[in-house]
Amino acid sequence: MHTLKQIAPGLIMIFVSLLFLSQAITMEKASIFDPAGGSFLPALIALIMIVAGLTVVFQEIRKVKFTSNLNASENDKEDTEDKLTFKEYKLILIYFLLILIYVGVLSIVTFFPATLLFLLLSMVYLRNVSLKVNILVSIGSVVIIYLLFSQVFQIIFP
Repeated sequence: MHTLKQIAPGLIMIFVSLLFLSQAITMEKASIFDPAGGSFLPALIALIMIVAGLTVVFQEIRKVKFTSNLNASENDKEDTEDKLTFKEYKLILIYFLLILIYVGVLSIVTFFPATLLFLLLSMVYLRNVSLKVNILVSIGSVVIIYLLFSQVFQIIFP
């Protein structure tokens, strides 16, 4: 049971990735092998997430095998170090809600203003950087995203 709890994040990532991949494959009039197609990028991201999930699972299994060779007192010490505090759970939950709000705002506002606002809020929430650096990095990121995907890859944003 303890091993399942440790590999759960990797398994969840693999499950979600398979859902994304299935949705990318079933898109009408789009081939996952055509870089200009609408399902290529989601399929590519899903495959990368699957590899990352498998990596997490194998690393955790290897770690469990390694720690099983240690004595019980060392295992107890490691277990207390790996536990998240309520404050850390709260940080993760609030950021997850921020992501859900961003996804919801995407249906109301276009991609670039929503992404700029999301990046600004994310940087304020996750790191206490100066407002000037926050604004410059957020605008720079949106400009790079625009130039790379709209101009180079010719992907149309919503």
